[in-house]
Amino acid sequence: MLKNRFILMMSIVVFLATLAIAGSAIACGKGKHENKTCGIQTVKLSPELKALLAEEMRALETGMSSLIHEIVSGQWGNIETIALSIRDSYIMRKKLTKEQIGELKGKLPEQFKGLDQEFHKSAGMLAHVAKKKNRELVAFYYYKLTDACMNCHSKYATEKFPGLVIKDEAKAHSH
Repeated sequence: MLKNRFILMMSIVVFLATLAIAGSAIACGKGKHENKTCGIQTVKLSPELKALLAEEMRALETGMSSLIHEIVSGQWGNIETIALSIRDSYIMRKKLTKEQIGELKGKLPEQFKGLDQEFHKSAGMLAHVAKKKNRELVAFYYYKLTDACMNCHSKYATEKFPGLVIKDEAKAHSH
């Protein structure tokens, strides 16, 4: 029962894992109300939707943390289960009203939607390679999930994660 509850929470997290947390900044590049941080605009969401987003993000954080333990322990079935929960994230969608779904579809930029699709694809691949017990690819796809989180946060949740903001694009590519 506890495992099912955890999986439920993981599912809640992922749909909006790459979404900005309540009141976060959105959309580098085009858009209204651009500010000096890479052309970011703030998306205004309803309080109910903000609360669901925050719940989703907390569950994702829990799931990502749990994956580390499962990966280093070689718990392939648990890795697969968690990754599938992340990929599917259907619980959040069940909680959303039609109006909230419309609100999200209308306010999220295309670039964000692309990041979200890549995130869910990587979660699916993590589940696939965990089933095959492929250590190297499990580590790679966990990296891809983490990178997707950081990429999204650096573009769409800069108020929450200012340490991830890239101020100078030239510095972003130097090693």
